Amino acid sequence: MKYIIDRLLLILAVLLAAALSLCYGAYLPLSSAFICTLAISCFLSDGRKTKWLLFAVSFALLTAGFITGRLSLHLIAGIAAMTAAETLLVMDIRGGRHKCKIKRSVRKKITGIAGWAANGIVLLLASLLFLIPFCANALCSSVMSAAAPKQAAVSSDVTDDNITAVCDVEYPSSYPNNTLTVYEAPNAEGTIFYIHGGGFVSSDKDADYEKPLIRKWLQAGVSVVSVDYALAPEYRYPTQITECNDALRYIVGHCADYGIDPEKIVFCGDSAGGQLAGQLADIQTNAEYAASMGIEAAMSGGLKPAGFISMCGLLDFPKCAQTGLPLADVVFNLCGVIEFNDVDYAVGPAAKEASVIDNATADFPPSYLSEGNTCTFTEQAKAFEKKLKDLGVPVTVNFPQTPTLYHIWEFSVETDSGSKNAELQVRFLHSVFEK
Repeated sequence: MKYIIDRLLLILAVLLAAALSLCYGAYLPLSSAFICTLAISCFLSDGRKTKWLLFAVSFALLTAGFITGRLSLHLIAGIAAMTAAETLLVMDIRGGRHKCKIKRSVRKKITGIAGWAANGIVLLLASLLFLIPFCANALCSSVMSAAAPKQAAVSSDVTDDNITAVCDVEYPSSYPNNTLTVYEAPNAEGTIFYIHGGGFVSSDKDADYEKPLIRKWLQAGVSVVSVDYALAPEYRYPTQITECNDALRYIVGHCADYGIDPEKIVFCGDSAGGQLAGQLADIQTNAEYAASMGIEAAMSGGLKPAGFISMCGLLDFPKCAQTGLPLADVVFNLCGVIEFNDVDYAVGPAAKEASVIDNATADFPPSYLSEGNTCTFTEQAKAFEKKLKDLGVPVTVNFPQTPTLYHIWEFSVETDSGSKNAELQVRFLHSVFEK
């Protein structure tokens, strides 16, 4: 029975590790499953020097992966560990070291089948090094599309006799989806430059879920510019932020056409849109950062955003898959893989460049941050609050502890929490427009 237990442990650990490697950014559990399997095989093996050499090599790869945070190294460690475990078990069983009463011919058949299965899994793990971005595209696009609310064209549920909408205005850009809609509130105090979320792979400026909150802003005397941009995987980083800067440049250059005061524009976004709005604010207020990206800030001559509103924004991209809820981390991690086309994006320079927190300076505009308490980027918002306070930037936060509030809960304005948050947003807007 001993070799049967070996096989069962081997197969269970491989299936667990393979599932984790497909989409979950928890690197340590992934490789630990492989290494534990090898350790079990070493313990059950009758070999001496060889097994511990194989274990040492695999453990070294695990350590390297843990230190660097690179998923690719963890997969390689897994390949090495599983190959070593398979080799030890097959050698022991075929060599008769496991003392069992099953005939040698039967043992050969069993180990042969198990060997082919294990080798196939090793091949799968190796292919994941190259296929994860492709798998992520298919899986994450499906998940985000299914989760996103139904979308429709701009309708009377946003505009009325007092509010007009200039729809699908095309702004100059080298990329597609380069349109925006301008909602003009009568006697507007200022304007929200709104960038929608959707994990960089879905949604648009006319999504139904946005409209109730947009209506609240308009009724409070705030005009809204809602921006579309090209989506991943067809267009990846830094396409989206470049295009949002293009849209802002158009608005700044055509303020008179839409009754917009260029000194009273607040950047706003939810989820991925919060990341884009925050990074756009970094670009307008940090000349060195803009130059390093090769982007010319749309606001110049002392002009800068009047404020920034983040609704469950992705403010620290390298920590995209650290919400504390594994299922949420799966989806968010896949969005990061898609956006950067890199399994190891979390430790790459592009994700660090896209971090709103890392690139904010004392010139960052006054901010309003709202966050949920489940399945979202709560710790990032708290870290950004601290960073802004340390920089001396005025910041207002709304991080309710109860009730349970999920990612982008702010759009549920029919609830007590959503309604209160909308009121706090309006209060913040009035405060920055009065300055």
